Amino acid sequence: MATCTWMTLHLLRFPEPLQVDDVDLTGGPDHAIVWLYGDESPLDENDLRTHVTPLWAALGLWRGRGDADAILNTPEAFLPDLPRTVEAWHALLQPIAHRGETNWLDRSSPGPAIEPEPIDPGGPLVVITSAGVNMEQGFDLERAKDFSRGVERVKHAAKTMPGNIVRHSFSNPTREHDGFTVTLWRDDEAMTNFAYQPGVHKTLLAEHWAVPKFDRSSFTRARVLRAVGIWEGGDPLRMVTA
Repeated sequence: MATCTWMTLHLLRFPEPLQVDDVDLTGGPDHAIVWLYGDESPLDENDLRTHVTPLWAALGLWRGRGDADAILNTPEAFLPDLPRTVEAWHALLQPIAHRGETNWLDRSSPGPAIEPEPIDPGGPLVVITSAGVNMEQGFDLERAKDFSRGVERVKHAAKTMPGNIVRHSFSNPTREHDGFTVTLWRDDEAMTNFAYQPGVHKTLLAEHWAVPKFDRSSFTRARVLRAVGIWEGGDPLRMVTA
């Protein structure tokens, strides 16, 4: 049964490309129910992730708001490599909707990971999705390449939307857990127009239903209640309200 009701998102930009052995993100705070991490790396000439990049992220799942707030109060206490970054942004997220399956809580038994709060406080919207494959059934390399190409297309399309502020995808370099995408939207309407109106995302989703590109997925909507730091040269929340 899912027991996580709060999330924290941590976006990190280093001055140079790093691989997983160069970044200390794996452990996380002891009081986190789940601590996920990943890299946003480019595709190589074979459409495979290089897992070498300056862009990394961590995602914390928490039982209570107090635990989630604590990491925003002193992020340097939980992210040892934070002083090495040139940019970092930390957000407290209140999930308001969650569906699907992910292996975040239990790698051997994927299922729901979040119990959303019953009251929606409104405000900026973050959407977090995950996708995973059943490795015991064999790894289809061509399907993985097709999925990675699709992710890049979706990010590029989201960037052109006037209501989109942030868009990233993070793969776990050790395949310990399902990767995740993160988008920040000015409002709910901007997100739904992108996700469900004709366009790249809707086309790729239809292709997936016809010929599955992954074996499981999850979809979470969350409100940003608090954030500290800068990203892409400024405060993303100011761009939301501008």
